[in-house]
Amino acid sequence: MTAQGSASVFAAPKRPLAIQRFPLPEKIEDEAALLRVTAAGVCGTDVHLWHGRLKIPVPVILGHETVGEVATLGSRLNRDLLGNPLAVGDRVVFASGVSCGRCYYCAIAQEPTRCLRRKVYGINLTCSQPPHFFGGQAEYVYLIPGVCIFKLPDGLPTDAIVAVGCAAPTTVHAFENAGGMHHGENVVIQGAGPVGLFSLVLALEGGASKVIVLDQVQSRLEAAKKMGADHVLNISDFENSEQRVAKVHELTNGIGADMVVECSGNPKAVQEGWLMCRDSGRYLEVGHYTDRGEAPLNPHIITRKQLKITGSWGMAPRHYLHALRVIEKVWSKYGLNQLVGRKFPLEDSTQALEAVEKGEVVKAVITP
Repeated sequence: MTAQGSASVFAAPKRPLAIQRFPLPEKIEDEAALLRVTAAGVCGTDVHLWHGRLKIPVPVILGHETVGEVATLGSRLNRDLLGNPLAVGDRVVFASGVSCGRCYYCAIAQEPTRCLRRKVYGINLTCSQPPHFFGGQAEYVYLIPGVCIFKLPDGLPTDAIVAVGCAAPTTVHAFENAGGMHHGENVVIQGAGPVGLFSLVLALEGGASKVIVLDQVQSRLEAAKKMGADHVLNISDFENSEQRVAKVHELTNGIGADMVVECSGNPKAVQEGWLMCRDSGRYLEVGHYTDRGEAPLNPHIITRKQLKITGSWGMAPRHYLHALRVIEKVWSKYGLNQLVGRKFPLEDSTQALEAVEKGEVVKAVITP
């Protein structure tokens, strides 16, 4: 009898995820691998997908932030991306996106995150066809040829990795697009979820003079304060946007922030963030992976303040590598492993999505 594995399957928006059993592949491709999932982070994007805010093929196994142990290796796969030897039982992570390498954006623009044929685990790889296991919320995940694998060092806790999941490489990419940090800058971060908190780490490690974090979930603000934010502002404590902007200017000597990073995914935050920037400052938009609707914006603010506005989408393998290097170096300093608020069994995947949506935890993790 063919061995099987369980997976939590998303079939339609706003419906509970259902546990299904799929046969494990009897034979894998020469450059493929089968992992036994150790932990799968629940990303805010998973919540948006669950609500149907991004059109994807269904059914799909959600989960693009996965740590696993090698269960089977293809005959020609024996090393990770850095040349480290791979063996059954090794603990690994992998880049969730697989680009084609041949389209305009891969070969000419050299921006593989915009690849026209990009495959992304837990998002646009349906589980309807064998080998089925294309998302982290399952007992196994199948890595197709071309997936970039990173073997994890023994001393790096799994919780420290899944706590910042895809947020870490996404934020590394965003800061790269914005030209990086400059020593002594004042930084404002809108939103204290995993993307906002890893932005805080990059800002502090990059030499920021002062970092101000805004959110409406007090537990997330407390996490930001514990990690080293100079000021945390609960947006609910202010009567209106004007008061929040005035407070940021007060905390930055009346000038405004050198850089504002939007990590909340709330369209209403954008123009407010522009106003928090100093003249000729930088605004980095990284929070809107899905379409949350429109908001009135005044382009005169961009011209008058001479703003530099940068968008960033997803991440490439190099961003995973750089993020892992940062995490390995600073996870203990910032207590990244402590950001995991609750772990859920596979059958409670829907409850995990709800906990993230309600802001009950900074990070929820599925442990199949």
